[in-house]
Amino acid sequence: MGWFDILVLVILVIHAIKGWQRGFVLSFFSLISVIAAAVTAKLYHTRLSEYLLDNTPLLLKLQQWVGIRVKDAAYQEVASRGDIASDNIYQILGMPRGIQELFMGSETMRGYSAKAMEGVYAYVADVLARMFIDLLSILLIFICVRIALMLIGHLLDGIFSLPILNQFNHMGGLAFGGLKGLLIIFILLLLMVPINTMAGEGLLAEGLENSVFAKFLYDHNLLLSMIGKIL
Repeated sequence: MGWFDILVLVILVIHAIKGWQRGFVLSFFSLISVIAAAVTAKLYHTRLSEYLLDNTPLLLKLQQWVGIRVKDAAYQEVASRGDIASDNIYQILGMPRGIQELFMGSETMRGYSAKAMEGVYAYVADVLARMFIDLLSILLIFICVRIALMLIGHLLDGIFSLPILNQFNHMGGLAFGGLKGLLIIFILLLLMVPINTMAGEGLLAEGLENSVFAKFLYDHNLLLSMIGKIL
């Protein structure tokens, strides 16, 4: 047994123990609440955004606030450089590169940016305000759904804490934690495929080659099989 096998066993044991301590109910709801909250937020955030737009003054307040912020940022850039024509308004605002590319990759967004540089800041303020409302809607739905599901999980966990059901809860948590640890191992081994292929030799490649259990999981990675079927 090599050090890679020991690492795999440590990951499995740690997650199995955590699963035993939390029990199956809380372990299950901890995972499913994140997935369900993310799916619900994706499906229904537009409805919440529309409600906030139609029934609250949030859009107007955000437009005013963002408009002031855009103007101030543009004026400061002009004062320091004398010209901002070569930049887009999102760079001036210090927004992440990913969001800059998202905005500037759209013809409409590029049009908004060009107009903003000419002084029509209301366009950009409106776009950014609506984006903020969408993000707020996603966040609110995600948090509310996750809290609701975790409350249900804690209520069920209280029921499964009864003497007879308690052992089943802990044993189920042990199995669930072990499966979660195995999934993490499969993910790590999947990430090792390009590293092992390109590096050829090295500490990781040598450790994997000298292992028994880890090498078996590497050669029979279920995630890799699933990806192969999809492709």
